Amino acid sequence: MLELDCQLTRDGQVVVSHDSVLDIRTELKGAISEYNYAELPPIKDQIPIDFMPGLIFSSINEDRRIPLLEETFHHFPNTPINIDIKIDSNELISKVSDLVKKYQREHITVWGNMKDVVTQKCYKEVNCKITPPGHLLAEPALSRQGRRLSACLKQLLT
Repeated sequence: MLELDCQLTRDGQVVVSHDSVLDIRTELKGAISEYNYAELPPIKDQIPIDFMPGLIFSSINEDRRIPLLEETFHHFPNTPINIDIKIDSNELISKVSDLVKKYQREHITVWGNMKDVVTQKCYKEVNCKITPPGHLLAEPALSRQGRRLSACLKQLLT
């Protein structure tokens, strides 16, 4: 399963990025939402790995564009994906929902947010499908008492 975060560009493109600002991973300052997708800079060719002090990820001669969620769905058509909607944006939620449906990923995509208000919006957008026994069922992440439920993806029993 892939876990990724989504942001929205000024021209309404859904991009895969943990950070809402460009300063951390690129040479440009400002929020992703302040730029059209075509204006986004490449990711730095060397990035320190936060959870492994002293280690640096090097991406020399690699595609360093900030990816679109649609590209991710295209390149990983059968891979379950957990999407964190990083901001409370009806437009972002609607566009992610449209992409999930376009690529027929309802049964292998889990999405939500730590904030219950965002998760509830995601839940309203989704049409959960019951899949045959043995397949994965994806549904939006639910919150209970402000805590994120980690059991969003269930293996159906045969």
